[in-house]
Amino acid sequence: MKNKKWIFRLIGIAIFVYILFHVDLSKYISYLKNLQLSSFLYACGIVLGLYFIKSFRWKILLNGQGIRYSYKHTFLAFTSSNFVAFITPGRIGEFIKIFYLKHDIGVPYTRSFPSVLVDRLFDVYALLLFGLCGLIELKVFDSHLILLVAVFL
Repeated sequence: MKNKKWIFRLIGIAIFVYILFHVDLSKYISYLKNLQLSSFLYACGIVLGLYFIKSFRWKILLNGQGIRYSYKHTFLAFTSSNFVAFITPGRIGEFIKIFYLKHDIGVPYTRSFPSVLVDRLFDVYALLLFGLCGLIELKVFDSHLILLVAVFL
């Protein structure tokens, strides 16, 4: 098992080195020079707050299933799976959370899968709702049609 961990770490390091050699660093340095620190810190605060809220939502879903998982572990599993979700299509990497539940507290995959699925469906629903708000604001469609669609969501 230890050999597998080192293999994955070496693969990660190799990918990182490959990216470093194939990225135009001067372009990113110019971006960093133009970055306003206050805006960056503000954005980091918003993202961190969102992570706390979304991991709390997942904890509530787990509690609803009778799965006891500490908020600390919930937050760590959420942020770790979110990292994988960024590089997978459709953010399917968020389903890594079921492996954390299996490893940490022995919850079978079939029992933890619904909490992750419902959590993802909440995200999709929120995206649709914000999209509808944008369509209303931009007056893309007749507001009555959008209101009818919103009622069925």
